[in-house]
Amino acid sequence: MPRGMKDSLRYRLHSSVAHIYHRIRGGMQIVVLLASILYLGYNLRALSFEEVAIWRWPYFAFAWSLTFIATWMGAVGWWLVLQTICIPSVPSFRSTSAIHLKANLAKYLPGYGWQLAGKAYLAHRHGIESRQVGAAMLLELVTVLGVGAVFAATISLFISLPLPPLLVIFIQIIGGTAGIVLLALPFVWSYGAKRFHTPVVLDRYFYVLTVGAMGTGWISLGVGLWALVAVLRPIDWMSLPYFLFTIAGGILVGLAALFVPAGLGVRESVIAFLLTPVLGPGEAVLVATLSRVVLVTGELTAVACLLPWQKRES
Repeated sequence: MPRGMKDSLRYRLHSSVAHIYHRIRGGMQIVVLLASILYLGYNLRALSFEEVAIWRWPYFAFAWSLTFIATWMGAVGWWLVLQTICIPSVPSFRSTSAIHLKANLAKYLPGYGWQLAGKAYLAHRHGIESRQVGAAMLLELVTVLGVGAVFAATISLFISLPLPPLLVIFIQIIGGTAGIVLLALPFVWSYGAKRFHTPVVLDRYFYVLTVGAMGTGWISLGVGLWALVAVLRPIDWMSLPYFLFTIAGGILVGLAALFVPAGLGVRESVIAFLLTPVLGPGEAVLVATLSRVVLVTGELTAVACLLPWQKRES
């Protein structure tokens, strides 16, 4: 068979596979979104608007502020990640924040893949080599997911959860594994750098700061979710660990649903499910929806805060 014909067949096969993949991915998106909407809508019917007529607005402002802080902690974490892998000339904090916050919005349309691609593209435009960008994004992903999993697993050891025992054990195993990975990563990374003679090394001091920044972000989101409940009704501070577990579970499951942009619907369904034993189905859906509202507005405001800096630099 002539080479040109082989190339043509290979191209057609690749195009057909890509087309089938996109069709399956689109179908799964529709199914998951519809299932989430139906679940949230069904539970929302139980909401009594008389019970939520009086809002405690200071708590809403508190929740929004904490979510805004968590968004910026992600930007701080990205800057620390770049410091951790010892890039010779790390861009300024303003530049790295712009990279992170702008790419962060791409997860809504069309999805997480474009968020990662956008961050890589923007980082490359600021002079960061492709190898360094890949290492930084891998380290960021490991620390974000690892710290969240450790928080969820640790909290599950001390509180009662409305989950099957086997699922709780699975969460604890995942969290324990994540903790081991986070502790061993600096040593494994250093060994790999020496073994394979790679220039991408890891600074342990900045690594600890990176983990701390990610942990601060998770705690801010958890307290923010607690504050959203306090908008509707008085809530005890002692229940705070449960809300930290809830937000961690919602975000991690939403991230696992890679084919759904920003985990829309999935994240809210998980949060509503976990909050239902505490608030009832109606208020649980309302709080889950509010958590998405404050997250989106917080991310948009964070990007808007960059505009004065960029105008002055230009």
